[in-house]
Amino acid sequence: MLIINIKQLQILEEQYYYQGNLFTGVGFTANEDKIDNRYIFSDCRKTGLYQNKHFPQDQNHLHLDRDSIDFAREYLDGLAFYKNHKFSGIAYELEGEQEFCRVEHFIVDGIILASVGWYVSGEQESLKMDNNNIVQVFEWFRDGSIRKIGIYIIEQQKMLVQINITEPNKLKSVRLGQNYFNLVDTYNSELVFHYFETRNFFYNYDIDSSLLLMGLGVDDVVFDHIIAKCNLQDMSSIAISNTSLTESSILKLMKIDTIKIN
Repeated sequence: MLIINIKQLQILEEQYYYQGNLFTGVGFTANEDKIDNRYIFSDCRKTGLYQNKHFPQDQNHLHLDRDSIDFAREYLDGLAFYKNHKFSGIAYELEGEQEFCRVEHFIVDGIILASVGWYVSGEQESLKMDNNNIVQVFEWFRDGSIRKIGIYIIEQQKMLVQINITEPNKLKSVRLGQNYFNLVDTYNSELVFHYFETRNFFYNYDIDSSLLLMGLGVDDVVFDHIIAKCNLQDMSSIAISNTSLTESSILKLMKIDTIKIN
């Protein structure tokens, strides 16, 4: 969603335009370090107040320009302070002369619990959430396809999944924790977005010329799903670390002269 300063909008006959086009998105006003009057615009008209759907719905949150907040990294591990007090509220990372919002942060007692990033063109770029049990990280390409996913289970101190994609539909690295598919089903209701929750999901992807496989959740069945669409002859290297792959899968790779196995 495009989030911009209302001063960039033109009003013609009670309709709002941005760069000559009817505006749909969010408009805000900035009063020094405070962000005020956050409105939703739909088909060029104000339709209501804006609150990020990933943040708790509280009209009393303090909304500030991120630059006005002091992240005291040197002595308090990055806690956010505002006027010498731990900050609670929403901080906006703005570009230009407070013209565009690139990232929204939800902060409680100085700790960032959720962050939502946006491309300047308005598409969502990222989401990171920490709900005291699971840390979730998602990143997307401009076309909306997934670029990165990471899920960490805090209570088990365990990385559940971490997948990186170099360009739409090309896997660069796959890390799956032990019993991944059972665990992801257990935590399903707590996940904001749902990717790679079944082995069949890998059928939608090709692989990069170099690939990293990690974690005991990567077994022969997962491996066969990962390589199902690709031509192994196009690969140059593959790195394998602490997986459950058996000799049969390794032999498939060793038969191809062009692949370097690390």
